[in-house]
Amino acid sequence: NEGLEDILRIGRQNRPELYNLTPPSNASAVSLLPALSCPARLDAAGHPVTPLTNGHIATLLNAVRELDPESIALCLLFSYLNPEHEQRLNDALCDAGFAVSPSHQILPTRGEYERGMATWLNAWLAPRVADYLQHLQQATAPAPLAIMQSHGGTIASQQAADLAVNLLLAVINLTTDPSYLWFLWSVAGGGVGVIAHGAAIVYAGRSRLPRIAS
Repeated sequence: NEGLEDILRIGRQNRPELYNLTPPSNASAVSLLPALSCPARLDAAGHPVTPLTNGHIATLLNAVRELDPESIALCLLFSYLNPEHEQRLNDALCDAGFAVSPSHQILPTRGEYERGMATWLNAWLAPRVADYLQHLQQATAPAPLAIMQSHGGTIASQQAADLAVNLLLAVINLTTDPSYLWFLWSVAGGGVGVIAHGAAIVYAGRSRLPRIAS
């Protein structure tokens, strides 16, 4: 939302020197990324304060087209209570051909920083995970492939890329042959290093899993 573009850059008050009123600014990956805003606004109950107009959507689309991003993290104030504005923007961006991670689908909970950070991580991971899982699905066919999420549940590989952030901190669970524990290295260190020991593969089926070069 307009005026809140720097939430992820500011973060929480946690810092090494709590009483230092002029702490040094440490650059991060988020600091280097452009942040766009929209004038539409919801109140704390999820009711519209400033309606989202077609003009707002068109202006945002033009700005996004100039940036031509690989992936977009979409996070609006109080969208977890009322996703209408966020969903309309999501639909417009998807129709324009962009890959979008809307916060009300990624982490629908209060706390704009936490929800925004999870959404940004998902937008960053999704294209990389999608490419990897596409190759993995081809390699394991015709056996079904499911991906373990951080909470221990599984998700279809086709859906995993859309919720890539949910793969973080999951553990490897190969449900067929223990001899395939070499795959732990491929996923955690060699194959998908960007998710830092996160993605978990639940491989079910009788066909053997071919060795994948990392």
